[in-house]
Amino acid sequence: MRLRRSLLVVSIIGIAGSGVTAATTPDSATVPLHVELNRPYVELTFHRTNGATRTARFVVDSGGGGFLMVESLARDLGLKWDKTIREEGSEIAQPSVPPVAFVGGMPLDLDTNRVMVLVGSERIAAPGARAEGLFPSHLLARYHVIFDYPNGKFTIARPAVLKPQGKALPMPVSRRSGFPRTEIEVDGMTYGFLLDTGASFTMVSEVLLKSWGDKHSD
Repeated sequence: MRLRRSLLVVSIIGIAGSGVTAATTPDSATVPLHVELNRPYVELTFHRTNGATRTARFVVDSGGGGFLMVESLARDLGLKWDKTIREEGSEIAQPSVPPVAFVGGMPLDLDTNRVMVLVGSERIAAPGARAEGLFPSHLLARYHVIFDYPNGKFTIARPAVLKPQGKALPMPVSRRSGFPRTEIEVDGMTYGFLLDTGASFTMVSEVLLKSWGDKHSD
Protein backbone atom coordinates (compact mmCIF):
# COMPACT_ATOMS: atom_id res chain seq x y z
CA MET A 1 0.00 0.00 0.00
CA ARG A 2 1.90 3.04 -1.29
CA LEU A 3 -0.34 5.85 -0.11
CA ARG A 4 1.53 8.62 -1.91
CA ARG A 5 0.33 7.24 -5.27
CA SER A 6 -3.37 7.22 -4.52
CA LEU A 7 -6.11 9.59 -3.46
CA LEU A 8 -6.96 8.57 0.07
CA VAL A 9 -10.31 9.92 1.23
CA VAL A 10 -10.86 9.31 4.92
CA SER A 11 -14.35 10.11 6.15
CA ILE A 12 -13.85 9.82 9.88
CA ILE A 13 -16.90 11.18 11.66
CA GLY A 14 -16.60 10.67 15.40
CA ILE A 15 -17.61 12.42 18.56
CA ALA A 16 -18.82 15.98 18.00
CA GLY A 17 -16.60 18.61 19.55
CA SER A 18 -17.58 21.36 21.93
CA GLY A 19 -15.35 24.23 20.80
CA VAL A 20 -16.05 27.26 18.65
CA THR A 21 -19.32 26.92 16.79
CA ALA A 22 -19.44 26.42 13.03
CA ALA A 23 -21.80 29.42 12.73
CA THR A 24 -18.94 31.83 13.43
CA THR A 25 -15.99 29.98 11.88
CA PRO A 26 -15.16 28.21 8.61
CA ASP A 27 -16.64 24.73 8.21
CA SER A 28 -13.65 23.46 6.23
CA ALA A 29 -10.12 24.29 5.17
CA THR A 30 -7.64 23.03 2.56
CA VAL A 31 -3.90 23.43 3.08
CA PRO A 32 -0.75 22.03 1.43
CA LEU A 33 0.10 18.43 2.25
CA HIS A 34 3.83 17.72 2.35
CA VAL A 35 4.93 14.09 2.02
CA GLU A 36 8.44 13.12 3.07
CA LEU A 37 9.65 9.52 3.53
CA ASN A 38 6.01 8.43 3.06
CA ARG A 39 4.80 10.57 5.99
CA PRO A 40 2.30 13.45 5.59
CA TYR A 41 2.86 16.87 7.16
CA VAL A 42 0.76 20.03 7.42
CA GLU A 43 1.30 23.50 8.82
CA LEU A 44 -0.84 24.44 11.81
CA THR A 45 -1.34 28.01 12.99
CA PHE A 46 -1.31 28.86 16.69
CA HIS A 47 -2.17 31.97 18.68
CA ARG A 48 0.47 33.02 21.17
CA THR A 49 -0.65 34.30 24.56
CA ASN A 50 0.40 37.81 23.44
CA GLY A 51 -2.00 37.63 20.47
CA ALA A 52 0.60 37.00 17.76
CA THR A 53 0.42 33.96 15.49
CA ARG A 54 2.94 31.16 15.01
CA THR A 55 2.99 28.37 12.43
CA ALA A 56 4.37 24.90 13.13
CA ARG A 57 4.87 21.76 11.08
CA PHE A 58 2.94 18.70 12.33
CA VAL A 59 3.02 15.11 11.14
CA VAL A 60 -0.55 13.87 10.51
CA ASP A 61 -0.65 10.46 12.18
CA SER A 62 -3.88 8.44 12.00
CA GLY A 63 -2.11 5.84 14.16
CA GLY A 64 -0.98 8.36 16.80
CA GLY A 65 -2.37 8.94 20.28
CA GLY A 66 -2.11 12.39 21.82
CA PHE A 67 -1.86 15.88 20.32
CA LEU A 68 1.88 16.25 20.95
CA MET A 69 3.96 19.42 20.90
CA VAL A 70 7.69 19.76 21.47
CA GLU A 71 8.74 21.90 24.40
CA SER A 72 10.34 24.61 22.26
CA LEU A 73 7.02 25.22 20.47
CA ALA A 74 5.02 25.17 23.71
CA ARG A 75 7.39 27.69 25.32
CA ASP A 76 7.21 29.93 22.26
CA LEU A 77 3.40 29.91 22.50
CA GLY A 78 3.57 30.89 26.17
CA LEU A 79 2.10 27.64 27.50
CA LYS A 80 2.74 26.64 31.11
CA TRP A 81 2.56 23.42 33.10
CA ASP A 82 3.11 22.37 36.72
CA LYS A 83 4.47 18.83 36.67
CA THR A 84 5.84 16.24 34.29
CA ILE A 85 5.47 12.47 34.10
CA ARG A 86 7.57 9.74 32.54
CA GLU A 87 5.75 7.70 29.90
CA GLU A 88 7.27 5.21 27.43
CA GLY A 89 10.72 6.72 27.85
CA SER A 90 9.61 10.33 27.31
CA GLU A 91 8.98 13.14 29.76
CA ILE A 92 5.60 14.73 29.08
CA ALA A 93 3.46 17.46 30.62
CA GLN A 94 -0.09 18.65 30.22
CA PRO A 95 -0.37 22.44 29.76
CA SER A 96 -2.65 24.20 32.23
CA VAL A 97 -4.33 25.99 29.31
CA PRO A 98 -4.37 24.26 25.89
CA PRO A 99 -3.20 26.10 22.77
CA VAL A 100 -5.50 27.69 20.22
CA ALA A 101 -4.78 25.89 16.94
CA PHE A 102 -6.03 26.24 13.37
CA VAL A 103 -5.79 24.43 10.04
CA GLY A 104 -5.95 27.27 7.57
CA GLY A 105 -8.69 29.45 9.02
CA MET A 106 -10.53 26.58 10.70
CA PRO A 107 -10.07 26.16 14.48
CA LEU A 108 -9.35 22.68 15.82
CA ASP A 109 -11.53 21.35 18.62
CA LEU A 110 -8.73 20.00 20.83
CA ASP A 111 -9.42 17.58 23.67
CA THR A 112 -7.79 19.41 26.58
CA ASN A 113 -7.01 16.11 28.34
CA ARG A 114 -5.04 14.80 25.36
CA VAL A 115 -2.81 17.79 24.60
CA MET A 116 0.73 16.97 25.73
CA VAL A 117 4.12 18.68 25.69
CA LEU A 118 7.23 16.61 24.99
CA VAL A 119 9.53 18.13 27.60
CA GLY A 120 13.14 18.51 26.52
CA SER A 121 12.34 17.95 22.83
CA GLU A 122 12.79 20.26 19.84
CA ARG A 123 11.39 17.87 17.22
CA ILE A 124 9.24 14.76 16.99
CA ALA A 125 11.47 11.74 17.50
CA ALA A 126 10.80 9.70 14.36
CA PRO A 127 13.32 8.64 11.69
CA GLY A 128 13.70 11.50 9.22
CA ALA A 129 10.93 13.54 10.87
CA ARG A 130 11.12 17.32 10.74
CA ALA A 131 8.12 18.32 12.82
CA GLU A 132 7.25 20.19 15.99
CA GLY A 133 4.16 18.18 16.76
CA LEU A 134 1.85 15.28 16.03
CA PHE A 135 -1.73 15.60 14.70
CA PRO A 136 -3.31 12.39 16.05
CA SER A 137 -6.09 9.95 15.22
CA HIS A 138 -8.55 10.95 17.94
CA LEU A 139 -8.54 14.53 16.61
CA LEU A 140 -8.91 13.41 12.97
CA ALA A 141 -11.88 11.31 14.10
CA ARG A 142 -13.86 14.45 14.85
CA TYR A 143 -13.83 15.51 11.20
CA HIS A 144 -14.13 14.50 7.56
CA VAL A 145 -10.57 14.57 6.24
CA ILE A 146 -9.10 14.11 2.76
CA PHE A 147 -5.48 13.18 2.11
CA ASP A 148 -4.87 14.10 -1.53
CA TYR A 149 -1.36 12.76 -2.04
CA PRO A 150 -1.09 13.29 -5.83
CA ASN A 151 -2.08 16.96 -5.61
CA GLY A 152 -0.41 17.67 -2.28
CA LYS A 153 -3.54 18.86 -0.46
CA PHE A 154 -5.05 18.18 2.97
CA THR A 155 -8.71 19.03 3.53
CA ILE A 156 -10.47 18.99 6.88
CA ALA A 157 -14.17 19.71 7.44
CA ARG A 158 -16.86 19.36 10.02
CA PRO A 159 -19.12 16.29 9.59
CA ALA A 160 -21.69 16.48 6.74
CA VAL A 161 -20.09 19.57 5.15
CA LEU A 162 -18.28 17.80 2.29
CA LYS A 163 -19.78 15.42 -0.23
CA PRO A 164 -17.69 12.22 -0.40
CA GLN A 165 -16.41 11.15 -3.80
CA GLY A 166 -15.22 7.82 -5.16
CA LYS A 167 -16.06 4.31 -4.00
CA ALA A 168 -16.89 3.98 -0.31
CA LEU A 169 -15.30 1.08 1.57
CA PRO A 170 -15.94 -0.09 5.16
CA MET A 171 -13.53 1.56 7.62
CA PRO A 172 -14.59 1.23 11.27
CA VAL A 173 -12.99 3.74 13.63
CA SER A 174 -12.18 3.00 17.27
CA ARG A 175 -14.30 5.30 19.41
CA ARG A 176 -11.59 5.84 22.03
CA SER A 177 -8.36 5.91 20.01
CA GLY A 178 -9.73 7.11 16.68
CA PHE A 179 -7.66 4.45 14.90
CA PRO A 180 -9.16 3.61 11.48
CA ARG A 181 -9.24 0.00 10.27
CA THR A 182 -9.35 -0.96 6.62
CA GLU A 183 -9.27 -4.32 4.82
CA ILE A 184 -7.21 -5.59 1.91
CA GLU A 185 -7.38 -8.85 0.00
CA VAL A 186 -4.26 -10.94 -0.54
CA ASP A 187 -4.30 -14.33 -2.27
CA GLY A 188 -8.09 -14.62 -1.91
CA MET A 189 -8.12 -13.83 1.84
CA THR A 190 -9.25 -10.62 3.53
CA TYR A 191 -7.08 -9.05 6.24
CA GLY A 192 -7.65 -6.14 8.59
CA PHE A 193 -5.03 -3.37 8.59
CA LEU A 194 -4.55 -0.28 10.72
CA LEU A 195 -4.65 2.68 8.32
CA ASP A 196 -1.61 4.44 9.78
CA THR A 197 -0.56 7.57 7.87
CA GLY A 198 2.29 8.13 10.32
CA ALA A 199 4.01 4.88 9.38
CA SER A 200 6.39 4.97 6.42
CA PHE A 201 5.80 1.35 5.40
CA THR A 202 3.22 -1.43 5.51
CA MET A 203 3.55 -3.71 8.56
CA VAL A 204 2.54 -7.38 8.43
CA SER A 205 3.07 -10.01 11.12
CA GLU A 206 5.93 -12.48 10.73
CA VAL A 207 3.47 -15.37 11.01
CA LEU A 208 1.39 -14.06 8.11
CA LEU A 209 4.44 -13.37 5.93
CA LYS A 210 5.72 -16.90 6.59
CA SER A 211 2.37 -18.42 5.66
CA TRP A 212 2.42 -16.54 2.34
CA GLY A 213 5.96 -17.75 1.72
CA ASP A 214 5.00 -21.35 2.49
CA LYS A 215 2.12 -21.21 0.00
CA HIS A 216 4.23 -19.54 -2.69
CA SER A 217 7.74 -20.86 -2.30
CA ASP A 218 8.50 -19.76 -5.86
